[in-house]
Amino acid sequence: MWCEFLISFFFQNMSKPYCIVDFLNEEKSELVPSNWLKEANWETREGRVFWPPYSGKQKAFDRAVIKTLPPDPEKWEEVEVFLVSCAGLYYHCL
Repeated sequence: MWCEFLISFFFQNMSKPYCIVDFLNEEKSELVPSNWLKEANWETREGRVFWPPYSGKQKAFDRAVIKTLPPDPEKWEEVEVFLVSCAGLYYHCL
């Protein structure tokens, strides 16, 4: 199952390391690295992302996004999102 997700995600978003997501339980959108996506259904645009514990630490969060740091599933929470779009370059999402 995990392998199927990775193959599907790779072919749909080849060379698109950043995604814009809307949080389902909040009125906010964020730019996240695609490697933070845990689940992505591009037909329904529903997904889940790993979210870092950087509350109140905007510089640390921005650095993690720009460097596409890998998530730590043991420390990061999972959040339900609506998948808006993906882009190949950071500045294309801004």
